[in-house]
Amino acid sequence: MKSILKLSGLCLLPILAMTGCGSTSITNIGQNIQVSLDPLTQQAKLEVEMTSGLQVSMAAGNYLIQGNWGDVYFVDATKTTNSKIGIALNIATIVGEQLNFSVINALPNAAPLPIALTGPLFQIPVTHTSSMDVSAVLSLTPELQLGAMVGISQFSSQYVIQGVAVCQNFRDSSNVAYAAICLYGPSGTKNGGIFIGGTLGNVIPANLIASSSATVPSSKAMTLQRSAVFTMPLSSMADLNLPATNTSSAKFTQNIYDPKNQVYTSAGLRSYNNVQKVLKVR
Repeated sequence: MKSILKLSGLCLLPILAMTGCGSTSITNIGQNIQVSLDPLTQQAKLEVEMTSGLQVSMAAGNYLIQGNWGDVYFVDATKTTNSKIGIALNIATIVGEQLNFSVINALPNAAPLPIALTGPLFQIPVTHTSSMDVSAVLSLTPELQLGAMVGISQFSSQYVIQGVAVCQNFRDSSNVAYAAICLYGPSGTKNGGIFIGGTLGNVIPANLIASSSATVPSSKAMTLQRSAVFTMPLSSMADLNLPATNTSSAKFTQNIYDPKNQVYTSAGLRSYNNVQKVLKVR
């Protein structure tokens, strides 16, 4: 699979919008985001429409999460539509399963999670190649949250400023942040990439959930936490009474995490130029 973020125009890389592109603005990476919950199919879904001219070029299609738990999927852009990244989670399938996965409280480069989400989140490996590393993230309680991370090998410390993150926090009609898309830089030997995530709120009754520990590898971005797993049988899924939810918005606020103030410096410009060489449309 390829993992090239296709760019058109000099100002489309949001992590490093430099002089000549507007010294105080960061370009959007997503222009619409939708979070939904279907009580009939018991499926939660998050889908991001990428900004025109921006695309993760891996093979379009669905990549399964832990068998039949759901999938992370990619849709290519066409002449009339933009590319999309999404995740669908089959809640009913997770019933009775033990979520013994890594737990994260930050992005892979230790930048904070976007304000729309709250850690800890389980991180579940989906697919890994030499050029891309895809994983799903989720939590069941106190809020149902879901998302995906796409690590891109070209976003290495050789080409991109380390430790930075640019997030778009999408807001509903009440101005509440409910979903986000972020472009994050590398950290040490970890590559940067794209993060998408959203929340559906407190929709799972606490009496149907029991606490369980997660096994966590040593990492600055990961700490041992306790999270929740379903324990009820499939026949009790009707007791969930999941509310029908469908929130879609193009309204967002932006947040830049730049602890060393490098984005608008000469080092940032050099990084931007390097990324342009690697990720230019071919």
